[in-house]
Parts: sequence; structure tokens; C-alpha cells
Amino acid sequence: MGKTLWATIQEQKALRKGVKAILHDRLYQSARYYIKQGHVDMEGLTNIGLVYEAYHELKGNGTGTDLYKRIKELPLREE
Repeated sequence: MGKTLWATIQEQKALRKGVKAILHDRLYQSARYYIKQGHVDMEGLTNIGLVYEAYHELKGNGTGTDLYKRIKELPLREE
């Protein structure tokens, strides 16, 4: 017997919440890395931009936005 509509909706909510948490963690870990390093390279900035975009589309909170802004404010260096 298949899932009920309610179970499917609950599963989708849980998956969205989990994906958002993973994206937030990537933003947090990247911010820690690049801030400690003192700069970011273009490849890293592009990657974090993609992560942030997906996070923002999932209605991520302001903490993720603040982290992304902090990364963008770092000096840009080519590796």
C-alpha cells in the first residue's frame, strides 16, 4: 500500500528541512575557513554563491545571509 498524502507531505517537509540544514552548515563551514584564511578565491566565492542561492530559495534565515555577506567582503585572491 502506498503512502498517504499526509505522509508524503510530511516527508517532503522533512527533506526540505534537512537540505536547508546541510546548506546552512556548508555556509557556516566555508565562512569559518575563508575568514580564518583571510581571503577567498573566485572558485570558492562562486561555489559559496551557488550554495547560498539554494539556501535562500529554501527560505533560509538571516544567519546564512550574514555568513555569505562576510565571505563576499573578504579580499579576493587568485590561487
